[in-house]
Formats: sequence, structure tokens, C-alpha cells
Amino acid sequence: MADDMKAVTGLWKNTSKTGNTYLSGSVNVAEVIAVLTQVEKVSPTVKMLIFTNGYKEEGDNKPTHKVYFAPKEETKPKPASDDVPF
Repeated sequence: MADDMKAVTGLWKNTSKTGNTYLSGSVNVAEVIAVLTQVEKVSPTVKMLIFTNGYKEEGDNKPTHKVYFAPKEETKPKPASDDVPF
């Protein structure tokens, strides 16, 4: 799946005035459409993955998290125990 993952954007961890933690960022709609089009060639359903940014260093402007889209792996339903596969 790692080969099918396409980077979408970065997110930054923030804290609201009331102390709640949230992630924020922005996306270029044309770029998101292009990524979705690539992923859709593999699967009609897209999985969104958010990872912490391992390259983030104290004091830099890099995002704290990275967002990727990947094809959702389709799972086939298991046959019922009374079904006999041929």
C-alpha cells in the first residue's frame, strides 16, 4: 500500500483558546482532484491516512502531520460456514 499512497497536504497541531487540540491546514483543490484521480484508477474508494511528521524538528515551520490518500483495500466477504466454495 505504501507505493499507492499519495501525499495531499500537511497539517499543524494547534491549541484553541479553550485548550482543545486540533489540526489545521489547507489544500489546493486542483491538486486534491489530481491525487484522487490517480488513486481512483486503483480503487473507487479512498482511504485517508494522517501520520505524524517524522522530519519535524523543534522550531521549524514543517507541518506536525502529513495527510495521504490511498486506495482502500477491498475485502471480500467470507463465505458462510454452510457455503461450499467450488
